[in-house]
Amino acid sequence: MIKRIPLEISYADGRTEKVLCTGADTIVFERTYDLPTNKIGERLEYVWFLAWASLKRTKKVDIAFDVWMESVEQVADDEMAGPTEILPLESPAVISSSAISPTNTDSLLL
Repeated sequence: MIKRIPLEISYADGRTEKVLCTGADTIVFERTYDLPTNKIGERLEYVWFLAWASLKRTKKVDIAFDVWMESVEQVADDEMAGPTEILPLESPAVISSSAISPTNTDSLLL
């Protein structure tokens, strides 16, 4: 199950903004830093980059990361976000290694 990452951005001018980082944002992180997403919490820059990537994807910012971070005071987990899991749309297919043969051969047309 994939989890989206809820973040709250506090700007130096007092504004706040909430983002819900998706798989697309984490892929941008992985491609930029050549690291898996489980490393995001290891550096402040990684969390801030993820927030910026989400804002950029949703067209809420159109400036470079380094310029954007100069206006930010803090990026933190949004603890009020509620459930962030992406549930599957349907049940996964059952995969079997053995062939399934019909049990009633009378109904087969030859």
